[in-house]
Amino acid sequence: MTGTLLMLVIGCGDEKDTGFFDLYDPTVQVEPSDETDNPNEPDDPNEPGNPNEPDNPNEPGDPNEPGDPNEPGDPNEPGNPNDTGGGGGTNTGDPDIDDDGDGFSENQGDCDDTNGQISPDATDFPGDGEDQDCTGADATLISVGLLNGNFDLEDGNGYPTDWSNLGGAWAWQEHDSTIFIDGTDSGGFFGAHSPMGGALQLWEAGGANTSNPGESVVYQEFTTNANWSPADKVFWLTGWGLHHTVDPLVGNAEAYGIIRCLDASGNPQGDAITQAINAQTQLESWRNMSTWVRCNSMTETVQAILMFHQVDFSTDRGTVFFDDVAFNEAQ
Repeated sequence: MTGTLLMLVIGCGDEKDTGFFDLYDPTVQVEPSDETDNPNEPDDPNEPGNPNEPDNPNEPGDPNEPGDPNEPGDPNEPGNPNDTGGGGGTNTGDPDIDDDGDGFSENQGDCDDTNGQISPDATDFPGDGEDQDCTGADATLISVGLLNGNFDLEDGNGYPTDWSNLGGAWAWQEHDSTIFIDGTDSGGFFGAHSPMGGALQLWEAGGANTSNPGESVVYQEFTTNANWSPADKVFWLTGWGLHHTVDPLVGNAEAYGIIRCLDASGNPQGDAITQAINAQTQLESWRNMSTWVRCNSMTETVQAILMFHQVDFSTDRGTVFFDDVAFNEAQ
C-alpha cells in the first residue's frame, strides 16, 4: 500500500506536504527524468546488456563501441570476411588477405597467416622445429669455414693458429696448465671448455691498441668470391667465455663476440653482439654466448670477432678466455 500511495501522490502534482519523505523507501531507486544512463539501475534501458539499450559508444563493453572487435560490421571482427588481420590470429580463409598483419598473405607466401612471426621475410631459428621463413623446413646451420674455432692449435709463437689480431693483448692458453698473466706464471690452474687443446686469452690493452684504444680484438673474415656471397644471409656466432679467480674482470671491463657485416669499402652494414662476460659473471664457470644477424644486400665481407673492451684504463681490468667458437650460415 505504501508504494501505491507514493505513486498517486507524485502523479497529482500537489505542492503541499504529501508526507513523501515519511513514505520514502531508501531501497527503491527513483531515476530523475533527465538521467540518460544509470548502469546499476534495474530495468534501465541504458543498462549494459539490456536488449533495448541504445548505442552508447563510450560505455565499456558496449558491443556497438567503436573499435570493439565484437561490433557488428567491424572489419577486424573475428570471422568477418573483410577481416584485415590486425594481429588478431584469425584466418578468414581469403588467401589475398594478410590476416596476421605481417605484410604477407597466403598468396604472397605466408605459410601461417594466423602468426605474425611467420612469413617469407621472417628469420628462421635453426633447430627449434619451426619453419618461420616458410621455406618448407626448419633452418639448418652450415659452417662458413671458421678455422681453429676450438683453439686446439697454437702457431708456435704463443698465439692460436688462423686467427688475426687487430691490436691489443692476446695469447693461447693451453688446457690443463697454469695461467700466465703478462708472461708470468700465476700458479692458477686452467681447464678449457673442451678437454683438449686450449683457449684464446684476451686482456686489457690500455692505449697499446692505437687504432682502437682499450680493445683487444681477434677475428676471422669471409669475403665474396665466385662461389659465395654473404649478402642477404643470416649468420650465427656461438661460443663459450670465462673469467677466472686469477685476474678476474673488474670495473666495466667486458668481453663478447661480434658478427659484423661490411660493404666493399669496409663500411659497416650491420652487426650483432653476444651476451658479455663481465665483473658480475660467475667466476670459473663457462658461459654460453650467441648472437645472429642478417647481412643486407650491400654486404661483401662478414667477420667473426672476439673482443675484450675497457673504457677506463685504470679501473677496467682482467683476463677472459674464449673456447669452442662456431660461425655458421643459416640455410
